[in-house]
Amino acid sequence: MKTKKAVKPPVADNDKTAQESKKTIATLKPAKPVKVKADKAAKEEKKPINFKVSADFRREFKTYASAHDMKLSKLLELAFDSYRKQKGD
Repeated sequence: MKTKKAVKPPVADNDKTAQESKKTIATLKPAKPVKVKADKAAKEEKKPINFKVSADFRREFKTYASAHDMKLSKLLELAFDSYRKQKGD
């Protein structure tokens, strides 16, 4: 037994436009939120840094950053700033 395909009635020109805009609206994606960073350091381009530390120090450093909801780079910057202030640089 053959099944019949549904036949679409002819579409007027303004119906085509309505169908096209429905397709366009359906394919639109919501805009991504724009991140605005206020401080100057955040605007600067970040560059990688690579050095070795002991396994214990690495674990403590990462654990501290995670516990305080900080990025590793931010913790390193704060630690370096604090060290420089202590030394009077």
